[in-house]
Amino acid sequence: MRKVLLATTALVAMTGAAAAEVSVNGYYEFGYTSSSDDRTDADADQDAMFSDSEIHISFSETTDSGLTFGAKFELEGALSFENAEDVANDDGKNVNDESSLSVSSDMGTFVMGNNDYASDSYLTWLPGGRGTAVGSDNQFGIKSSNSTPVAIASGLNSNPNHAQFSDTIGIGYFSPSMGGVSVGISIEDAGDSEDTSMGISWSGDALGSDMTVTFANFTNNEATETKITSAGFTFGVGDATIAASTATTDNGTQDVTSTGIGIGFDLSDSLAMTAAIVDSEDDTSKDSLETVSLSGTYTIAPGLSIALAYNTYAYVDSSATANNNDASELVASIQGNF
Repeated sequence: MRKVLLATTALVAMTGAAAAEVSVNGYYEFGYTSSSDDRTDADADQDAMFSDSEIHISFSETTDSGLTFGAKFELEGALSFENAEDVANDDGKNVNDESSLSVSSDMGTFVMGNNDYASDSYLTWLPGGRGTAVGSDNQFGIKSSNSTPVAIASGLNSNPNHAQFSDTIGIGYFSPSMGGVSVGISIEDAGDSEDTSMGISWSGDALGSDMTVTFANFTNNEATETKITSAGFTFGVGDATIAASTATTDNGTQDVTSTGIGIGFDLSDSLAMTAAIVDSEDDTSKDSLETVSLSGTYTIAPGLSIALAYNTYAYVDSSATANNNDASELVASIQGNF
């Protein structure tokens, strides 16, 4: 009888797997970057080749009652440079970046596992192409070509939203859109710390164009509490998208506010341009950083594109002017999406 039960269970499992919708996609990018800055150490003014890749696998199934559940897995090949020191220190290669289970109904979606904080879904990203210091897929920012940070005070950001809402294990809830308004909240408990995050957004028509307004908040309840708030808006006008965002990070010793504005424009179905400027300042130390990013992306064929980006940085150390640094980087890459 036990063998019959086991065989039946295996058959049901196989049937469920066959009925589920499976999606596999990913990308691979190869590029070249050249940097110039005011430093005099061995890491100044370097050129390098680099690569970046990810694989995404997801499963989803809908029951007869209308309940949808699924799981996703992301394997990330971390940004890598053709430099012996960087390769040796690149511990993020071929790692499980995210894995989570989701359950959705008319009441909203619950997400459980190693996933982004809820606040990550309620950020306004400035327009930015591959290789820029801004935007949701920014790769560089305050780095030379061999991935060594330019000498600046920690906490200053070239991207208002930075990477401040990263992946962790927890549970989150996301409401359906009600009158254009949606909310999300997540809790992550790591034993000695408990992180909470939330966000709210509104999307609708304003002055005859599409507009989205976002607000997000994150609190890390460790011994040294960190609070991050972020707000912004996106406004679409024809083929152009205008966005502005600001984020403030307060950890007790630093109080950094980063504010930026950018514009993206589709010149044609295959060519897109972006421009953005970000100002970041620590109200405690009075150190500041100004970043300008320009980019162009050309689609050669569906799924295949080339990108060119130019980033400049102007760092001011209020207490030690010898550390002031002007830097720039030119990034060119080709990317295949599958």
